[in-house]
Amino acid sequence: MLDRISKIIDDEDLLQLYDYWLSKRRGRDMPTMADIDVMEIAELLPNLLLVDIEGDGTDYRLRMVGAALTAAHGFDSRGKILSEVLPDGIHKDYVQGLYKEVVDERCGLFCECEHGDAVRKWHTTVRLLLPLSDDGENVSTAMVGQIFETESEDDVITILDEQGEFAENIRLLLR
Repeated sequence: MLDRISKIIDDEDLLQLYDYWLSKRRGRDMPTMADIDVMEIAELLPNLLLVDIEGDGTDYRLRMVGAALTAAHGFDSRGKILSEVLPDGIHKDYVQGLYKEVVDERCGLFCECEHGDAVRKWHTTVRLLLPLSDDGENVSTAMVGQIFETESEDDVITILDEQGEFAENIRLLLR
């Protein structure tokens, strides 16, 4: 399975995260949060999020946000609800839609998009969203690897509103 996916996902950290998630499934649709020990993948922590699924599966609390992601956004979003962090607009709808798709389909999702605005240069965001379940049936948490590719390491990612430009390059459900 990993050989096939490596033709699509070319980031070694995301492939390592996917391999780790697969190893924890043990024949199930998805691992439980109890199966996950983030210290086993400590080198991936800067670009890792743990996102709890709340309510009826349509809102998402950022339990853990890696240091590289916090630095890229310029603020700490740990403990916050995703809908409160992202301003209304196309980007918010897109990101919430990714989480909803993982919850509804109960499988991993890989995607890549490009976005920018009048102030900031274009950048690419690559995400791997992987479901975890407390009860073996419903998605309770998403383990997410997220990589930002910018022209300069010093670029701060601005979160887009309706005026920002946005293009999705790929979206693939991982069944």
